[in-house]
Amino acid sequence: MSNPTNFENRWHSASELKQFENRYAISSTLLREYKIFLSCDVMFDSSELLGSLIDTRCAMVIYTPTVNALYGEATRRKFSQLECGERVCFFELAVTEENKDITMSLEVCRLAKQINLPRHGQIIAIGGGVCLDIVGFAASIYRRGVRCIKIPTTFIGMIDAAVGIKNGINYEGKKSVLGSFYPAEYTIVCPSFLKTLAVEHLKAGFAEAIKIAVIKDPVLFRQLVNVSTTLHEEKLQGGVGWDAIDRSVAGMLTELSENLYELDSYQRYVDFGHTFSPHIEAATAYKISHGEAVAIDIALSAVISAQRSILAWQTCDLIVNTLKSVGLRVSVPAEVNTPALYDSLAAVVAHRAGALNLVIPVAIGAVGYLEQWQELTFEQLQQAVTYLAVNND
Repeated sequence: MSNPTNFENRWHSASELKQFENRYAISSTLLREYKIFLSCDVMFDSSELLGSLIDTRCAMVIYTPTVNALYGEATRRKFSQLECGERVCFFELAVTEENKDITMSLEVCRLAKQINLPRHGQIIAIGGGVCLDIVGFAASIYRRGVRCIKIPTTFIGMIDAAVGIKNGINYEGKKSVLGSFYPAEYTIVCPSFLKTLAVEHLKAGFAEAIKIAVIKDPVLFRQLVNVSTTLHEEKLQGGVGWDAIDRSVAGMLTELSENLYELDSYQRYVDFGHTFSPHIEAATAYKISHGEAVAIDIALSAVISAQRSILAWQTCDLIVNTLKSVGLRVSVPAEVNTPALYDSLAAVVAHRAGALNLVIPVAIGAVGYLEQWQELTFEQLQQAVTYLAVNND
């Protein structure tokens, strides 16, 4: 069983106070370590991994109704086998993209306060990306920060939401306006959860995997092309599927590790597929999911790159057709009008400190940027939208 004092050893700060004639200055460094484990059956076998990560004193589990229906009994049985089982409280939280807001994060805080979760306690989130964001943000603000363990149950959660350190929630109709940089102490990626994942959620995760493949990993792209024909039936179970998940996680972590807190730059290759997608989600009242919107964004960005003779049209078509092969739409929905889509870039520019930083593919495994908003005209965006509407759906 893990020793609670290990937390303090892994997360610590060092500060130096300097005094001058008429002022003081403090310089401080903060060290945080977080770990991602890949486990075949964390809830269903004799693995001791989960038990080794759980505090012996107090913890709470937050899971979604879907997780509770499918895995609730197995989850509670697993925890009952652990030394800390009697000190774990379970709560079901119904979360959606529409209610991924401060109210839901405060509800997690209320539940934590209800059981008097101490500062050294743990909040364990089991669910998809929305659940992980809501709980992760709550963990970052409850008692000014308590430990969190994330166990993603969706494809997109495994390769995106659970492995980074950002916890984003929506505010006043805008996606991820509020949030925190606060890593989970541990993340456990268990591909076996995908056996029961609905097809639409598999497709959503596929778009995020394509993102990683296009920006940095041609081998992963070939793997995804191969598994695309069996994605709905095999659900990434077995060697090739699991390796694709592993490569996606590794690729995401490699990119994030270079600028984890986004302090060095607002240019991030992992923002590929995340420039137009926030508006597409919001404008459709989230009928288009995050992963589906990312797929449309990737297709738009690829066409824009090809129109500028940066990306070969053959490669552009390969990217778009691979997305389509699993049933992802690539055209902009009718309710998203192009003028509003173009105007939505103002919010992107504000978030990226005055630059557009639109990530566009150069080849499979290589990308670049359109750094300034004026580099992309409304007419160019309209042409890309029209091309996808006419040629691809």
